[in-house]
Amino acid sequence: MRAYQVYQDSAMLNLAIQVWEYSRSYTVFPGNVASGTIPTKSVNVGKTCSGATLVGGMFWVSDVNDPTLYGANTAMFFALSAYLAEATGNTTYLSAATDSGAFMIDVIQVTSPGNGAASISANASGCGDIWGLGSFRLDHTGWFMEGLAILPGSTTLGQQSVSVDTLRSNIVNITLAANTLCNAPNGIVNTGKGAGDSTIVQGIGALYHALQGPADLLTYVGSFLSVQSVQHNYICGNYTR
Repeated sequence: MRAYQVYQDSAMLNLAIQVWEYSRSYTVFPGNVASGTIPTKSVNVGKTCSGATLVGGMFWVSDVNDPTLYGANTAMFFALSAYLAEATGNTTYLSAATDSGAFMIDVIQVTSPGNGAASISANASGCGDIWGLGSFRLDHTGWFMEGLAILPGSTTLGQQSVSVDTLRSNIVNITLAANTLCNAPNGIVNTGKGAGDSTIVQGIGALYHALQGPADLLTYVGSFLSVQSVQHNYICGNYTR
């Protein structure tokens, strides 16, 4: 969809739609929760996770016996749905985006300190994180931010019906302040790969252009992105004085 935004080539849009259709077959929709099944899987689909519906969650892999609902895949589907809603005006995509966005907020709890869980089981009544600590949270947070940057600011998500405008500011604040992977001594996002995490930087960069304020937050985000650019170029040997 990024390529379509630049080139406005219908072939790129059609490819994105095909990817969305495939991804949809591994995403939980209301009918799946009602029946407790999904055609692409041999696992039971629970109705709720700690009181929140599993609608909108996307499975990790195509293995029919794997019940893992993965935050990063869900966030990517959320962002893709938001892009397609903007490009086509089709409310099917907007509905999918609001469902997956709600899953990210209510089940994954991406707006909580540390950016929530990486993954949960579709057939468990609790929301225990299957994978535990890792950089997966920055992956799903970056994609979630990118989707928020695309959706209309008045759109509401989750059980508390929080506006996208509010979520944009909230998630930037909680991620940069409370996720230790964003607070390395050298200032660069630290996921153990040596050169930062491009997904979270892409997401914050997308949000930077969508944030409505306050001014000090915009200044802080701009400074954070500048540090990532300088540090990344230095590590990759591209930095010159």
